[in-house]
Amino acid sequence: MRIKDQDGTWTQYKGLDGDTLAELTQRTTECLANRPYVLISIIGNKGIGKSLLGKYFRRAGIGSFRPRQIAVIDDDNMAVDFLFFFRRWNAIPCSGVDELAPFYHLCARKPVRIYIKSNPESRITRADIVLLLTVDEKTRKQRLIKRYGSPKGETVTLATREYDPGPKIAYQHLIAASL
Repeated sequence: MRIKDQDGTWTQYKGLDGDTLAELTQRTTECLANRPYVLISIIGNKGIGKSLLGKYFRRAGIGSFRPRQIAVIDDDNMAVDFLFFFRRWNAIPCSGVDELAPFYHLCARKPVRIYIKSNPESRITRADIVLLLTVDEKTRKQRLIKRYGSPKGETVTLATREYDPGPKIAYQHLIAASL
């Protein structure tokens, strides 16, 4: 899939490697055998690529799950497609642990729900699957500098260096992946 960079250049993005995507698909299918929907929490430090992966899943799907079956809530914002080519963003700010209840009416028919946040414990207490993303520090720093500019990117990198990657929510399956 091609994604437009912030500079306006198009780059190829492949998402997760084949083995990790296969495991995610398998675990999602297992969870859906017992429940009407599955909640996947994507966690990782700033600049890792969580939002880009969520965008990829929203466009390409996850294994056998089509994009129309997937709801992506990224940092308390959810894109809702209506008609055929229109998309509306719904922002519902976090007001404490609410288990994403304000988003339920927007994703009622979506069996796969993805929540993306560095600290998901601020809004949820559990997820069926936690996808823990990592990347080397040099790449993360380059991404943050590209996003925020030189002085602010370096400041954000230093401020988030001590991020604890361990999930602080209950989960059924943990999948670790490197982007």
